Amino acid sequence: MAKISDLLTIDYSIFAFPSGLALGAAVVALLYVVERRWGRCKAVERARSPHAACLLLGLIAAYVVAGGLLPALADFSSSWPFVTLLSALEMHLALVIIHRLRSFHFRRDLAFILVHAGLWLALFSGMAGAADTRKTDIFVTVQPAGRSPRLLSFDIDRNPADGSPIQYSATVVMDGDTIGVAVNSPYSASIADDIYLVDFDTDMATGEVTYCVLQNVHQPWKYPLLAGIVMLLTGTLALTLRKRKEAER
Repeated sequence: MAKISDLLTIDYSIFAFPSGLALGAAVVALLYVVERRWGRCKAVERARSPHAACLLLGLIAAYVVAGGLLPALADFSSSWPFVTLLSALEMHLALVIIHRLRSFHFRRDLAFILVHAGLWLALFSGMAGAADTRKTDIFVTVQPAGRSPRLLSFDIDRNPADGSPIQYSATVVMDGDTIGVAVNSPYSASIADDIYLVDFDTDMATGEVTYCVLQNVHQPWKYPLLAGIVMLLTGTLALTLRKRKEAER
C-alpha cells in the first residue's frame, strides 16, 4: 500500500513560482489559440460542454470519496490522478471562459464569467499555493537564549461548567514586538505570512507552561484564492437573483 501511495504522489514543488505561473499562462494561451482556430470543431465543443463539466466533477467527487475510504489513497490531494483531474477541470473552465468572452455582453454574461473565472482562479491559486506554501516551526520559551522569541504569558480559557479547556492563547515577544496568538486565531505578520499557535508543554511539578510552538505559514497565493472564492460567490448570487426575477415575470 505504501509503495502504491508513493508512486501516485506528486511533488508539488515542480509548480513553485515562477514555474507554476508560467505553466498556467502557457496553457491559457494555448487554449486561446485552440478556441480561436478550432472553436467550432466537435472535439473542442465537447471539451467545453456541460457534459464534460459533469464528467470531470463526478470523477473528482469519486476520487475524493475513494481517498477517504482507501488507505492507499490517504494523500489523494497530492496524487497524480487527482492533480490531473483538477488540471483538466481548469482547462475546461478556461475554454468555457474564452469562448464566452468572444461574444461577451455585460448584463448577460457578467455573472457567468464571475462564477467560472472565480472557480478557475480558486483552483489555480490552490494548486500554485500548495507549491509555494512554506511552514516554519518557532520554539518559544519563557527564558530564551539571546534574541530568540520569548513567551510572556500563556492562558487557557476553561468551560465554567466542567472545567474543560475551550481556548489556548499566548503572548509572545518577537523581534521587539509583542504579539498575541490563539488557536484558530493567527497573528498576521505580513500580507503572505500568518503565525499560528500549534503546541505547548507544561511543567509537571508546577503546571506552568514552559514553552509553546508557533508555526509561521507563508501563503503568497492566499489572497488570489480568496478573490476567486469571492468572485464565485458573487457570480452565484447574481445568477440566483436573475433567475428569480425571470421566474417572477
